[in-house]
Amino acid sequence: MQIRRTPALIFSVILIFSLVIGMLPLLAAEDFSDVTDEFAYVNELKKAGIVVGYNGKFNGEGEVTRASFSVFISKTFGLAGGDDIYFTDVEEGIWYESYAKSAVAAGYMNTFDNDVFNPDQLVTCNDLFLLVEKAVKEDNTLRPDPKCIAPIIADLSAPATRYQVAHVMYEIYKNKSNPTPMPGKNVVGYYGNWQAYGTLKPAEIPWNMLTHLNHGFLTVSDGTPSDDTFDWALAPKYSLAFTDSWADIWMDAGAGAGGIFRVYELMHRIYPNVNIMISVGGWTRGQMFSEMALTKETREIFIKSCIEMLDRAPWLAGIDLDWEYPGVYRDPVTDALDDPVDFGSGVGGHDVSVDKENFTALLKELREAMDKAGYEDKLLTICESADYEKTAANQQLDEVAKYVDFVNVMTYDMTGVYNETTGHHAALYSNAYTPFSVDKAIKGYLNHFKPEQLNVGVATYSRGWANVVPDENGELRGQPAGTRNPAKDTAHPDADPNSRYYRGDGDSGTGIYEVTEGWSEGKHKATDIPEVIGKWYGLYPGGCFRLATIKKMLLDTERYQYYYDEEAEAPYLYDTKDKVYLSFENERSAQAKVDYVLEHGLGGLIFWETATDVKEEGFPITRVLYEGVCK
Repeated sequence: MQIRRTPALIFSVILIFSLVIGMLPLLAAEDFSDVTDEFAYVNELKKAGIVVGYNGKFNGEGEVTRASFSVFISKTFGLAGGDDIYFTDVEEGIWYESYAKSAVAAGYMNTFDNDVFNPDQLVTCNDLFLLVEKAVKEDNTLRPDPKCIAPIIADLSAPATRYQVAHVMYEIYKNKSNPTPMPGKNVVGYYGNWQAYGTLKPAEIPWNMLTHLNHGFLTVSDGTPSDDTFDWALAPKYSLAFTDSWADIWMDAGAGAGGIFRVYELMHRIYPNVNIMISVGGWTRGQMFSEMALTKETREIFIKSCIEMLDRAPWLAGIDLDWEYPGVYRDPVTDALDDPVDFGSGVGGHDVSVDKENFTALLKELREAMDKAGYEDKLLTICESADYEKTAANQQLDEVAKYVDFVNVMTYDMTGVYNETTGHHAALYSNAYTPFSVDKAIKGYLNHFKPEQLNVGVATYSRGWANVVPDENGELRGQPAGTRNPAKDTAHPDADPNSRYYRGDGDSGTGIYEVTEGWSEGKHKATDIPEVIGKWYGLYPGGCFRLATIKKMLLDTERYQYYYDEEAEAPYLYDTKDKVYLSFENERSAQAKVDYVLEHGLGGLIFWETATDVKEEGFPITRVLYEGVCK
């Protein structure tokens, strides 16, 4: 039989010749000369005898033929057999024949019509994606590093490189040789859709260290043109609506057109154990909850749109209602001085005390509608404040507990620049410097919820105050700070140079809006985006820094002083130059919360948010939480 001798095939022959003839010398040799520390997995596979190179090089950017791919597959999965497979275009006894037969017999590769194998055909990223998907279906404990999946889904039609194939194979091999325990508790991370314009793309989220991902945020439509649904159709008043449909369902967010939702759809196939939720509302987009919940008719509009969303996106695991907060009115102007995109809460001109009964009705009716639609397995979750006493006064918590799968208790933002004195914003235990704490909140909510229904909140950002001066004993906690007005660099008309407000780099990251001209016209309220598209989002409120920024600060030990309150289990720092006090969380305080969850048999942990953890360090807070509940 005539075999085509393409350059790719000839190169593959050389590779396999090296494998067969020179395996032992190669395994004993030094690492590949062209493989840097960034691709350490290549040398790990070399040690395992799964990959070889030529003349001491791996040629990681090289393309991969189906013949070579079959070798990767067979060796990684430890395959044997397939003698009953017959290829019309493969010469009997040729170097890759047994590997190809094994890979095809196991279902990891397909053949074409008339049993044609096409050994010279290049493997695409889609071929690699489908391989991982099959491997996950066979073993759902496989949680590959997202860094090997993100470049694959960026262009599924592109030829796969040897680096990409090796990375995928390493993740599979690692899981087979040293499987990690599955999480026994919830680890719920948020991802804000504005981050698609920033440094953490949705495919780069630490998918392998989450049990749930809450997508923030959708909203309840007020019926204006800026509130839209799929196909940029106007969302009827009181229905579910996108806050940024360009980001969610249109832009290339890392997987071609289709927005963040397209990425989610693909990542769900690789990480089926991650429950992807849409979160509705949030601090700045819950202004219509109260009015929507007023009557059964208006609630029905919202509930119907939620069912339609679940129909449209079957990969969704459920709906998270982040109503902040039933029974609370916040004026979008006077109560939102520090946040130019805050729409307030409870607007509509009615008495918000009716939220108490209406919130229960909304949850009951939504749960019943989900069950009736065949979505009994879909989750319904809510967020609650760390202020248990106020929450208990405004909600029928015993009734609420009947309809929700779990509650994300937001035990962060418990103090901040909105208070007059410094303290801890995410403390585990109460002391004189924290008005609220995890322990205080959880003990209250346990009067109504089962322990497994409660998730403890963790922060990956700071809260802080400017103009802080230690007292005569050097104490920084509990000290007065400045005035109520925004800082001068916010350009707010009420700016005050003596303000306690201090500009951070954003509790939600520093993504830049870069919406294509024309697409955004008429699709956003004036305050949805800063005054000019392209300005930084997340300038306010005061003292909000990402954990990465805080860690850089702490490298300068002369300027920044680090402290840890062992009683509260809360770190803080002081900027001696600008007289700024910052309350934050680190790996130590996060571990303390993990220990608390395990000790009290709680459901797990939630953190805000994935993009403000330190990507460059492998998401250290997320890792502490995940590894802590995998023991």
